[in-house]
Amino acid sequence: MQDGVAEDEVTVPGSRADRIRLLWLLAPVLIASGAVAQAQPLPESLAACARITEDGARLACYDRIVAAIAPAAATPSTHRGSPSPAAGTAPPDAPATAPASSAAADDFGLPPKPAPQLSEDARRTMTIAEVHRSRTGKLVFQMTNGQVWRQTDSKSLPPVRPGMTAVIKKGTLGGYLLTVARRTIRAQRVR
Repeated sequence: MQDGVAEDEVTVPGSRADRIRLLWLLAPVLIASGAVAQAQPLPESLAACARITEDGARLACYDRIVAAIAPAAATPSTHRGSPSPAAGTAPPDAPATAPASSAAADDFGLPPKPAPQLSEDARRTMTIAEVHRSRTGKLVFQMTNGQVWRQTDSKSLPPVRPGMTAVIKKGTLGGYLLTVARRTIRAQRVR
């Protein structure tokens, strides 16, 4: 014992501000350790299941507890009258085998195949029935099949007349491109 301090006591050197800072740093640890000390003990039913050494019997014990707590959460294998999970099943470390005719088994290890192109992604060729300008000055195209397309960008086109052919295709960023007389503008379908 030296200067009134026992050898096993921890002293914090420094000013009062340093001690307060250290207390703030240690507060979460102290609070967490108190929460762990107040944790609820393991219920006896779970402790009894944990003491079972056979895997299948231990699992069946846990399944019975879960079924008693939440009957709706019980799996079909835990219902009365069905075989226990360990009966008639492969060991947990046994590899799962798929039928040889399965398409997924044939593609195993291969790079993913590109999705087939849908007809909506393809180009559409239409004949212009009518053209006029909207109040904002954008071109509006009425096609012979009844579709109506409106220009969304501010590019200019050469004079467009009814009977001309327009090619519409999907753009790279999700919009649509409308080509008339070898000039392309961005467009949006209105109707």
